[in-house]
Amino acid sequence: MTQTYLRFTLLGLILSVSFSVFAQDYLYSFNTKDYKYGYMDKNGVVKIEAQFDQVETHVFRIDELASVYNYDRKGPRYIDENGKVVISLPGVTFAASFEGQQLAEIEKKNKKGFINKKGEVIVEPTYMWVGAFDQSGLALVMLEMNKFGFVDETGVIKIPLDYEQAYSFYESDLTFVYKDGKAGYINNQGALVIPHQFEYVHQFGKNGLAIFQKDKKFGFINKKGEVVIEPIYEHAYGFGEGDFAGVMVKGKFGFIDKKGQMVIPAKFVATQNRTFRKGDLMPVLRNGKWGFINDRGDMVIEPQFDGVDTFRDFEIAGFRKGKEWGFIDKTGKILIEASFDEINNFELSGHCELIRVKFGERQGFVNNKGNYLGFTQKELDEEPKSSDIESIDFID
Repeated sequence: MTQTYLRFTLLGLILSVSFSVFAQDYLYSFNTKDYKYGYMDKNGVVKIEAQFDQVETHVFRIDELASVYNYDRKGPRYIDENGKVVISLPGVTFAASFEGQQLAEIEKKNKKGFINKKGEVIVEPTYMWVGAFDQSGLALVMLEMNKFGFVDETGVIKIPLDYEQAYSFYESDLTFVYKDGKAGYINNQGALVIPHQFEYVHQFGKNGLAIFQKDKKFGFINKKGEVVIEPIYEHAYGFGEGDFAGVMVKGKFGFIDKKGQMVIPAKFVATQNRTFRKGDLMPVLRNGKWGFINDRGDMVIEPQFDGVDTFRDFEIAGFRKGKEWGFIDKTGKILIEASFDEINNFELSGHCELIRVKFGERQGFVNNKGNYLGFTQKELDEEPKSSDIESIDFID
């Protein structure tokens, strides 16, 4: 009896911890008619009243901190889920989001460094540019032009600043670096695994293949540097987390699998450098308009848009008509007419459930059903649009 009780108690604790890890709640920024920013939950309920002049963090997990600003020249601040100021940074001109990491980028006197969640400077602002820390425990940094390397979370340079170009590790055990104009790959100890020999490369996809260029043609290599798919393409996109890669043959795009088999014939003027998995819809350009194909190459949504975003893990995707954006479902049905200046489909490892939209100086979110959060239809109609801007695609 006691053992059974203990087993169930232990199971309950495990499930509780697992649920808390995988079902994180997020807060989303919005602004009001007087352009003050606050935060709401995924249902549009205001959790932090609009009081900030600007926010750097538009989506943050409730156990994280958000970077916010007021025009009082006192520098950025970090707030918690209740809106309480936890860190103040006078003299600092920029403070990035933590985004699940222990350190966040700051800028002071045009130099970059890192602070921890207590506001303590861990890496002094000495760099021209810094990337975020990833699963390797390293961050890519640039001291000056053509001097890239990697630092650890104490600020120690772990991989020397010897490279002309480099890329963060993110979820890969290898990353590419350039030296003397040629690209190769290193591991997170800085050891050269694939020699510098390529004109161009990019990061490895989840299937272990990466693009390389030779004699102005593109192919794919594995993590041993062996050619798996010969360089016969005029252009190519990586596999990323997907099953297919876009490649160009005789000026048209099609899609290949990891064996190099052409699974969707090259007949499209353009596609997008996006993950294409089985079951996904992929944007393609034909006759000057964008539509969507399925993983068999069938045109599911006929080309009719001036621009599109992808569905990713959402049930809706953005489309552009002229200079403004709206939303469609997976049948091509228009859910929201084109009325936004900008959109941004946050992925956040699949946790984020809303899509950020901007109209004029206002912003809010749209959910998977096409409902507005943080603004009303009347406010959308009354806000002056950025119609004098040539064309805006995605929010940075």
